[in-house]
Amino acid sequence: MQRPIHSSPASDAAQADAAAAPELSWMLRKRNGESMFDILPQDVIDKIDQELIDIDSVKFCRRLSLIMPNSRMDPEVFLEKCSDFLKDVQVFIKKISLGRVNPKKRFAFGDTCFVYVERKCLILLNEMLFYNYKTVEQVDKVKIQIDVLRNIIIHPFAENRNTANKAMLTEVLDDDSKLKMFLSSTDRVMLMCIETLKSNTVPSVVKDFEEDALTLLEESSDMLISILRSEHISVKLKKETMSIFEDTMSSMLSLFKKAQEAGVGTQVQGLTIVKYRELKIKYNAIKEYLEEKYPPRQGGYSQKQSKNKSKRNSKSNKNINNSRNKKNKNRKKTLHLRN
Repeated sequence: MQRPIHSSPASDAAQADAAAAPELSWMLRKRNGESMFDILPQDVIDKIDQELIDIDSVKFCRRLSLIMPNSRMDPEVFLEKCSDFLKDVQVFIKKISLGRVNPKKRFAFGDTCFVYVERKCLILLNEMLFYNYKTVEQVDKVKIQIDVLRNIIIHPFAENRNTANKAMLTEVLDDDSKLKMFLSSTDRVMLMCIETLKSNTVPSVVKDFEEDALTLLEESSDMLISILRSEHISVKLKKETMSIFEDTMSSMLSLFKKAQEAGVGTQVQGLTIVKYRELKIKYNAIKEYLEEKYPPRQGGYSQKQSKNKSKRNSKSNKNINNSRNKKNKNRKKTLHLRN
């Protein structure tokens, strides 16, 4: 049974805002007066409501960026900031379900609010895993927080993306104009699943969200195979699709090999290698199909793709790896979560 994350005044205020948030129309009536508000056309009211939601969405993401934990913090401060961050992300998810946040509103660097929060969750997961904790109590506390974050990454971020990808698949099979968007989203789902599986800290337990991560990997792989078998998709786009599939297979295998080398295997890593072997059968079948369909003499599919290897991981994890490299240079004799 998981212990609750410690609350803070900032997080409590955010939760109260989500739990007791009134209708925006009601707020406008209070601000402007009942009679003045009622004379406005409904389309104007709807537009004002949407603008307020968009403003709230941007403010929420900006607030989240201000409490982002980092490796320079004192351990207790770091853990408190992690708690604040997790609580605010949970509020963000609740606000989306209530229609109080627009996840598609653009926030920063071209990211929507949804993508921004999703990306921050992945960055924080690595920060939490590689932070230099001082005591066993701190390690125990962060393990609970890590599982809360991993659960959030899979439910709802990866699951919601996967649902949207399924809806988009039929469309892109007929018209590849949105295929790059589909591939990017599928790539992100698979990355979130791999990062969730890699960050398992309890050797003897398999949690529901870890099983769901493996299911999402298989469903995403099946969608990629549908793209690779489509007659309407160009060879160039099929190569990009296959590159994502290859990188995912490589990441799953690497997860198992690292556990073998360390001599510390987990139930999750055991399930991962079972799923890897299942997907390997599908991978080999689609690779053989493509090589027969597009033989080298026709300038087709069978070309070395090693230069594309790990392109997905290097691009998606650029910020994560930079942070990790800085920390590795300054490691001291401290207690590490990964030991």
